Amino acid sequence: MPGQTPPPAYVPATVENQIPRHKLISPPVIKPVRGEDIYKTRLAAIPSLIPLDYNELVKGFIDMYLTDKRDQVSRMLSRTDDYFDTFESILDRYGLPLELKCLPIIESALIAHAQSETGESGLWQLPYKVARQYGLAANDFIDERRDPQLSTEAAAKELSRLYRQYGDWHWVIAAYNCGEGTVNRAIQRAGNRRDYWQASAFLPIEAQAYVPLFISAVYIANYYQQHSITKYDAPFLYYATDTIRVKRGINLKKTAANIDMNLNELVYLNPAIIRDSVPPSQRGYPINLPLSKLAPFEAYINNLDPNRDIILDRTKEKQIGIPENNVWNGNHDEFGNVLPQKATAAKKNKDNTPRNILQEYTVRKGDVLGTIAEKFDCTVEDIKRWNKMQNNKVTINDVLHIYITEAQAGLGNSDVTIDKTEPTTTENIVGISLLDPPKEKTYKVKTGDTIWSIAQKFGIEPEKLKKHNGIKDSQPLTIGST
Repeated sequence: MPGQTPPPAYVPATVENQIPRHKLISPPVIKPVRGEDIYKTRLAAIPSLIPLDYNELVKGFIDMYLTDKRDQVSRMLSRTDDYFDTFESILDRYGLPLELKCLPIIESALIAHAQSETGESGLWQLPYKVARQYGLAANDFIDERRDPQLSTEAAAKELSRLYRQYGDWHWVIAAYNCGEGTVNRAIQRAGNRRDYWQASAFLPIEAQAYVPLFISAVYIANYYQQHSITKYDAPFLYYATDTIRVKRGINLKKTAANIDMNLNELVYLNPAIIRDSVPPSQRGYPINLPLSKLAPFEAYINNLDPNRDIILDRTKEKQIGIPENNVWNGNHDEFGNVLPQKATAAKKNKDNTPRNILQEYTVRKGDVLGTIAEKFDCTVEDIKRWNKMQNNKVTINDVLHIYITEAQAGLGNSDVTIDKTEPTTTENIVGISLLDPPKEKTYKVKTGDTIWSIAQKFGIEPEKLKKHNGIKDSQPLTIGST
């Protein structure tokens, strides 16, 4: 309307909105109303193509959500505003029951960058093979299983395929969780009985909980208000975003600094980017930004590349926010990161001190997992778990993720801050100066090298490396240069 001021496209972080109301006053813990009549009647009132059967398992999980997981439910519910519209739109297009939008509640607690120990990733926890089957990219830099739109498309296709095979939504949901082979064996062991509640006893114990958990999640999504549960406020609000496709490689940390944006916010808006950097792309990789950051971003890209190597894609607008995240088996901060004080046993020291600082260790000649574990005062199993290793084999120049304590980091020991040491290599080291006084070293530039990649490799700040070598921002590196 004329004379009215439109709402802002972006609400920046301030002292006030960095402390959401829920951090000051937590929702009161009210003893939930229980009883078979209430739960059963309410489930029966939900119009659903999926039978929302009620039994003691379902009752137990509803009680769990309303008591032990009450705070996590409040946090998860704030994310439904971000994703449920997308889920419903795609499920409807494929002719699937809209209640399937609650599957990601039990899969990922609606955290887009959730990653399981067995490799599943994203809101729908898609396995790598399933993601590739439906055309999603999953590599060292980009994991489109974390993209809400693309992952939901793939999940809808997989659920449609499973329904064509089983024709029963309970078995479809079970197969989505534990696999068709496990479901088929359970049906066979049950004498080929197709009734889910009769044959589900032949599923593995952990798989038997999945369908009841789903039904309980549907109940919570529909009736949380009747149990005095409120959604947590998001610490950052986006009224609208837009997408820019970028062909050149960019680093999110540098980008955030140059457009005056919080890095965690930029990462949250682009969950498919898994290493804080985007590799070059011929078709252009989509970067999601608040509307108010489009102009600064374009200016930053143009400064990097005079050829203006970007493509505007203004085909979508969405409301999105960053809530205080919490998956069901642990505590996370508002960006879904594990809180140090709640570190798991795999990331605690022998004296129970949290190992909350991640270091990268480059394997050197003579290293084995035993000597590396001794160096960092941890166990071989710790290192294997942190790096998802199937065996004890390591090779020179492998990069391992090692968690250390704050006390270890403060020692200044080169064995601890090992990411700043030079990796072993058989190449002739000539070319770029590596800032290693008093004995200066050099590095021969190779195909694909950039200032940033060289700096990362040797643990040097890129700006210091450029300044030391007299390299300008726009100056390209020459292969084999000295």
